[in-house]
Amino acid sequence: MSRLYYYFVFTYTLILPLELLSNPFTSEDKSAFAFHTDKLTNPVVANLKLTAMCSGSTKEEKMWRIFNPNEIAIEVEWWVYKTKQKGSLIASPGESFFFTKALPGPNTTIIRWKSGNKWRQTIKPGLEMFCDSEFELSNTSISENTPAGSEIGAFTFSGKKNPNYYLRFMRMGCGSDNDYFTISGNKLYTNHKFNTKKKKEFKVRVMALNIWDKKLYFKTFKLEVKDIANPPTDIIFSLTTINEFCPKGTVLGELDAICDQPKGTLAFSLVEGHGSEDNDW
Repeated sequence: MSRLYYYFVFTYTLILPLELLSNPFTSEDKSAFAFHTDKLTNPVVANLKLTAMCSGSTKEEKMWRIFNPNEIAIEVEWWVYKTKQKGSLIASPGESFFFTKALPGPNTTIIRWKSGNKWRQTIKPGLEMFCDSEFELSNTSISENTPAGSEIGAFTFSGKKNPNYYLRFMRMGCGSDNDYFTISGNKLYTNHKFNTKKKKEFKVRVMALNIWDKKLYFKTFKLEVKDIANPPTDIIFSLTTINEFCPKGTVLGELDAICDQPKGTLAFSLVEGHGSEDNDW
């Protein structure tokens, strides 16, 4: 006897409100989420301080200092009021400097930064004051291929090595080659191996602060790389055979070398070492 089985399939349709499908978060939830996200990416920070500084040439440029009292670096935007001059920089904890092109008028400059979800800003007019530049570098030339870490020269003040001055590089302005060098104490060192075929002249901008009276000095130095002759990569002799019974003093051939120096500037001599057994002949 056969049996017949029936199977029943039941389906359910769940109907949700349209606003839950299209917008799972309320406007209050979104605002709270955006606020906390903004606090993570843009933390609330103490106000930065902008100061107009002395300049090496007040008709050419203005120097500005940003003091960041926070323990984190802050991205800063700056612009000169009613001009097209603008830029940005990362203000590290402590002091940072930047330069603007001097223009007729007060050269009023504004900086702004983000603190939490709000923009903060401060404004200062330019300063008509020259910085002193009464310090020198004992040597301004570098030999090509000098290894990194080599001493170039010492900074002196009124002809003396004065320990009462704090030296540092100015990271902005015309001294754009600072990264090729380092300062330790009152001495300048190489931080790079130089090649005259790539670049022959470098500029560094150095700031000096008198520890006692807080007087500020800064100066740009030009450093020249001297071309040094590279040694020959090979020596060529025009003759490889000698006729029998040649008298003493017979010219056998000419010596030449593969190098980047012009002919006539090389000197050849016999030396002791491997393969010199027959030099006396």
